[in-house]
Formats: sequence, structure tokens, C-alpha cells
Amino acid sequence: MKSTNNVPRGFFIVDSACGSGKTTEIYHTIIQHYHEGVLYCVDTITELRKMYDSLVRQLVDTRIISPDEIMMITSEGDLHSQIMLQNYKADPNVICRKKILLLTHVRFFSSLINFFIVYNQNSQESAFNGDFNTLLSRNDLRQWIFFDETPMWIQPFATLPRCSLGLFTDINGYCKSPNDIYAAYNRYLKGTPQDPFKHTTTLDRLKIDSILSMVPIMYSRWASEDRAKDIQIFFRPIELLQPNIQTRILVFEGAGDLLFYSGQYRFLVTPSQPKYNANISFCPIPMTTKRNTGFNDMQYFESLNNVVDIIYGHYIRREKVLVTVWQNHDNSIPKHPGTSEFRDRIKGYIKHTIQQKINAPDIGDYFDVIYYGESKCKSCNDYRDYTSIVLFGKWSIPSDKTADFNINWATNTSNLEFNIWFFVQLICRIGIRNHNGGNFRVFYTDDYSQTLINALMDYFKGIYQPKSSIQRGIDNVLLGAGIKREIKKYIIELANRDLRLKNHIVTQNTTPFTLSIPKDELKQIVPAKNDNFARSKKRLEKALARLSVSLDITKPVR
Repeated sequence: MKSTNNVPRGFFIVDSACGSGKTTEIYHTIIQHYHEGVLYCVDTITELRKMYDSLVRQLVDTRIISPDEIMMITSEGDLHSQIMLQNYKADPNVICRKKILLLTHVRFFSSLINFFIVYNQNSQESAFNGDFNTLLSRNDLRQWIFFDETPMWIQPFATLPRCSLGLFTDINGYCKSPNDIYAAYNRYLKGTPQDPFKHTTTLDRLKIDSILSMVPIMYSRWASEDRAKDIQIFFRPIELLQPNIQTRILVFEGAGDLLFYSGQYRFLVTPSQPKYNANISFCPIPMTTKRNTGFNDMQYFESLNNVVDIIYGHYIRREKVLVTVWQNHDNSIPKHPGTSEFRDRIKGYIKHTIQQKINAPDIGDYFDVIYYGESKCKSCNDYRDYTSIVLFGKWSIPSDKTADFNINWATNTSNLEFNIWFFVQLICRIGIRNHNGGNFRVFYTDDYSQTLINALMDYFKGIYQPKSSIQRGIDNVLLGAGIKREIKKYIIELANRDLRLKNHIVTQNTTPFTLSIPKDELKQIVPAKNDNFARSKKRLEKALARLSVSLDITKPVR
């Protein structure tokens, strides 16, 4: 975006390329539009604090705004951060009055979203009932909502024990009334070891009210799910894409062409192809062992000696190398989140081995080792002066994570495209992200799929074409439901007219959905065979029922 003055209200993807200065652009937009109400969301607390500190220096220290008009919500940090968090928990309405609000992706989707989105000095918000269409149609919203990078791993807003479903069921096997749901919770679950809720703050109580108000809406889906699983409520990114949205939601994603072209999203900025002007060489190196049961420690370190040689050669030329390894050799869970003894061991081995060859006390300044999946794999500028990266040991995002992403965003991104996205983000941590040309090398172990490597080479050359499409996604769902070709055509046309219906179908949502449509409009879509509209409508209704969709035929528009 060269200018924010003409950005319309809506939900947009900003496909800005890695290293193109998206965070800086967001910062300048906030400076320009803070008085309209701004929400900034980012993946890590480190990046959150960077933005907060920058805005304080620019707006608070210069007395453009008061310290009370900007707020960062995080559970980590200094005394001031803790005070801000406690104030929010004691009175969530306090954040609706802040000009600028900053929080992490995780907190946004796992708490009461309405308090984050509403911007009203006189706000007295109540519990959120999950109706995003009504929420985003309001005229008192923050006018700028920024997601710095794509929110990936969406945490549930709430988790209830499976036994609670029985508490919400009446003697006839149906969902109880809202009043009876509250009564059952208060009598049988509240305060027991099975009670999943806290009761210490106003925020806690509002969250409970929100969850219990959603029970009648979610009941049918919960009843059809696996009885061995707990009940979960999710707020998903796709729910922010509403037809009457009265704010601007901008998702800045450096590889949006891989993630979102299979969805119904509008792109505010699409960079020219190729995105990167660097000369990138892909170079295989041997790997003689496998992870997990096939792991051989001796063979692993023999293969690692190739990396030692690469780093040594770069050190002689005063060039830097980033090495990416497994977090562990056996998928075990680390003692402390975000740590890796395996990575630390490898880093120490490389440093020690090189120092045995030459006197290089500063060798640690010329390489670094991270593990696949840690926060530095994206949203990190620490390695922009590095000339090479080593992908040491085959690694991939499993297909179930891709499926979760597609559900959360109503996309049809393939697992290959999702993995390409990850490795594009990772590779672009090095100097490629400077967009100053130059020569860079990507070393990869020969256990990687050549299909993935070829796709990465094509992507950086600007010739890779994503294979997925939203149409294919709808087609697959309708095919799986056994819907015949003629009726499928009608359903697709209806979905193209109503964004909410399209989301419902693509995400395979089992919550009942009612589509209201005037009779005369339906007749244009579903022509009557032998002048028998009732018969055609009945066939359509039967097919829609398989998708948990019912028709509400309204009077013709005059």
C-alpha cells in the first residue's frame, strides 16, 4: 500500500513479499490513523513489544497521545504490562476506549473478540454470542485491524468436558432452553473439579456467559461429534469475512499467493512476479540417517561435517550461514517450550569442530542454528545479512495442520503449497529479504522431496502457479455429499451469491444454516422442469439438507 487514504472497508490480504517492509508500513499507517481506532496483532510477544515501544516513542513521548490511550495486552513483561493485563481482566470495557490496542494472534482468537474490535469511549459491552455478522456490521468499530503475518495455529476459545453435553440435554433428548442451560451449569458443574472456568474476574464471568449463550447454537454439531472428545468452541479467521463489514481488516502475508488464492479473499496489493530479484542456488548435501526410529547418532554427525565445511568456507570469505535442524531426533516433547537441547548440541559441535581447525574465536558471529518450527523461522530480521541457509534433515508440516488451516480460513490450500509457504518464509530470513539482488545459496539434505525443491526453485523464479482453487473445494465437498451434477450447479450459483453459504459449504460446517432468498430470485437459478417449480425446489432442498442447509423462501421482491 503506497497510501492508506483510499483503502475501503473490507477484509483484505496484503501480499507484500517477505522483507518488503510490511511491519514498517503498518507502523506508519498506525501513526497516520491512530485517532480512528487501531488494533495490531502479531505472532510473538517479542514483535509485539517492538511495535509497542516504537509507537510509544513516536506518539506518547512526543505528547501526541497520552500513555492511557495505547495498551498492550500480554502476560509477559514488566510491571506496567502486568498492570495493563489486570486492568483488562477487571474491566474489559477499558480496552474499548483505547486509541491503539496491541495483542498476539493467540489472544485475539481465544478471548472475547468484541472487546478488541469495538472502539467506543462509552462502551459497555456484554458477552459475545458468536454472531460475527452483527458485530462487524456495527458503526463503532476500530477502523484499522492489522494482522502482521497470517494467524496460523488457532486455539479454542473454550473447551468443555464431554459430560457437560448431558447437562444441556432435556428429558426428550433436545437442547435445553437458555435459562435451563444456565441453571444446569450453576447446579451441577460450577465449582466442581470438572468446571473448566475461572470465576475470579469480570472477564472470566463474561466468558462464561458467552459460552453458555452459544450452547443452543452449537448443540447439534456437538451431539454428532466423536463422544470421546471434549467440546470445543473456536473463533476462526474466516468468520471475520462478513458481507457488511464496517472496518478494515488487513492480513499482511509475504506468501499470500500460496495460502489464499484458493479462497474468496480480496488482495489489496499483489506484488509483481517474480517477488525476489536475488540469484538463488539450490545445492544438495548428503544425509545418511533418518529421524525417529531410524536415527543413527554417528551417521548424523558424519553428515553434519558437510555443514561444518560449508560454514568454514563461508567464514573464510566472511559470510554468514543459517542452519535449520530438527528440534529433536525423536519427536519428544521438550522440557520447556521453545527450547531444544538437540539444537544447542549441534551448535556447540559446529563451533568446537571449526575451532579445532583454526583459531576462530569469533566463529559464533558467522553462523547460527535454529530448529524447524521455532518463531525465528518467520517474522524475524536477525539473519538479513546472511548469504546462505542449510536445511539439514527432511522436515514437513503434516497434512492435518494443512487441514486445520483450510478449515480456519475456508481455503483449499494443498499440503504441498502449505509446505512451500513454510520454506519460503524460512529461506527468506536470509539476505534475499533485502530485495537488493545478490547471490544466495540454499543447501538442503538429499532426503528432501525433489518435488518440493523444484517447486521452491520455481517460486523464487516467479513461475510457480498454485494449483488450488475455491471452486475445486466446493466441487469436492458436493461430490463427497453425493449431489448430482445438475443440482450441484444450482448450489454453486447460490454459494457465489451468498458468501456465508460458501463459507458454510467449504468448511463442511454441520451447524444448521438457513439461506433466505426471494422466490423470484430462486426461480432464476432453479428453472422449473415441465413448469413444476415445486418439484425442482424439493430436489434442491433435499440436496442442501445433506450440507446442513435449509431454504427460507421469502416473498418475491416487487
